[in-house]
Amino acid sequence: MRDERTIKLLDFTWRVMEPANIIINKALNVKLAHSANEEFSDAADYIWKTPRFLESEKEDELAKLPIYFPNHPDIAEKRWEIEGRKIERTFPWLMSRGNLFSIASLYEAYLLLLAKEIEKVTHISLSLTKGQGISKINNYFKTVGLDFKSVPLFEQVDAALKIRNCLFHASGILDYCKKPDQIISIVDNLTFLSEEHRHRRKASDRKVDEVIITTTKFGRRIEIINDYSFLAANYLRDYFIGLRVEAKKKGKI
Repeated sequence: MRDERTIKLLDFTWRVMEPANIIINKALNVKLAHSANEEFSDAADYIWKTPRFLESEKEDELAKLPIYFPNHPDIAEKRWEIEGRKIERTFPWLMSRGNLFSIASLYEAYLLLLAKEIEKVTHISLSLTKGQGISKINNYFKTVGLDFKSVPLFEQVDAALKIRNCLFHASGILDYCKKPDQIISIVDNLTFLSEEHRHRRKASDRKVDEVIITTTKFGRRIEIINDYSFLAANYLRDYFIGLRVEAKKKGKI
């Protein structure tokens, strides 16, 4: 009832993820940085462990077949076609996207907290800044003189947010994404990975499949796997803590 392709897709044991090696200990005595480290790390751990749900679900569904259909292997096979399709395609699709959306939302909340801290010191109001969402906060950082683009991993954070926006607003269909050329460049140049991770991929010859562009009936479409959501959680955490350190160093908080 299961082909080799299904078994391979459900085998998560071969993947070993490695978080970005960014030193953050010097920031952990700062309340907001400590909180961010805990929340992002906990979220990253959840993201890393969510595929186990698929393994458990697979075991449960396969165990039901001989119980439900002891004398009807043909019906059991049809049942597994339905359940296997969900476990192999639908659930991973929802899982990877949902995890990325959630971790990006957490990041936006922490950016707002940081902006509010800066307000208290600079007495420059965030509400007077033009823009919406993250673009508004980034414009605010420019106004107060915080060089957020110089903080390590900014490029990967920016890529993650662009990928998130394309998936959220256009379901990943490039023809309907805002500035699709940027998405294509991110994928082609692997800028969604840190420099360290790009070097590791090259050294190990591991296939880069965290973010890809596929051809569908809707045209070109960006797709991600859960591994990318895990990486993004680490990038967002380490970048935010670095940004918090930069703000402190510049006397903005």
